[in-house]
Order: sequence, then C-alpha cells, then structure tokens
Amino acid sequence: MGRSDAIVVLGPSVDERVTQAELLMRKGAAGTMVVSAHPADLGRVPDVCAHEKPYPVVCFDPVPSTTQGEARAVAKLARERGWTSLQVITFDPQVERARLILGRCFPGRISMLDHTEGYDLPVMLVHQSGGWAKALISPGC
Repeated sequence: MGRSDAIVVLGPSVDERVTQAELLMRKGAAGTMVVSAHPADLGRVPDVCAHEKPYPVVCFDPVPSTTQGEARAVAKLARERGWTSLQVITFDPQVERARLILGRCFPGRISMLDHTEGYDLPVMLVHQSGGWAKALISPGC
C-alpha cells in the first residue's frame, strides 16, 4: 500500500477504526490522520480529537452528515494541504460506495481499508441500499 498523505477515518468514527488508523500512523503510513467526528461520535472516541498526538490530527464534522459530506470535507482539506493520496478506513459494507463518492471529489490516489465490525444486517442492508440509490442518482461531488 505504501505511504500516503493522510489516513482518513470515515464515520461513525468508532474506537476500532480510530485504533486501526493510529496503528498505521505509528508505522509511518501517512503524514496526517483525519477523522470524521460528528459530535455524536465523540463520546465513543473522546481522546482522538482532544489530546495531542505525535502526528497531526484533523477532526471535522461533515456537513451534511453523510458520506458525501465527508467526501467534500476531505477533498477540501486535500486541496488546501496539497494532498495527492489517501488511505480511507470505513466498515466493509460501505467500502465500494465510499470509494465511488470520494473518487468524485478527490482526484488523487485512494486506497480503501475495510474494517470488519458488528452491525445489524437487515438495518445495514436498508441503509446501504438507500445510500447506493442516492449515490447513483447524484453523480457529482
């Protein structure tokens, strides 16, 4: 996979995804860690945005609080900071949809890292199906 400019944790930013990102950061996989941190998520990962780390951490609250909102915010950060490559951590049912949406907003190299975590399959199927429908009828960033 190599080194990238940033490791991005898509929300909800559960502790396990943040831990995976922190491990990669300690291994030197990227220069900056970026966390989609909706205020509701901060109770689950209280220290990632509040405590100093040995590497830069950027936390943001996506507007809207969707994958598209996250993609827009990450693309804006990338333009401002001159990033050309990202490693993106999300949970396995969202990987391909997130890749599609991020790819519409960020022109650089995107490596998707899936994180397996527990979820309610019927609820997730409905949520992801709705997300795919929205992504397919809304082709822009």
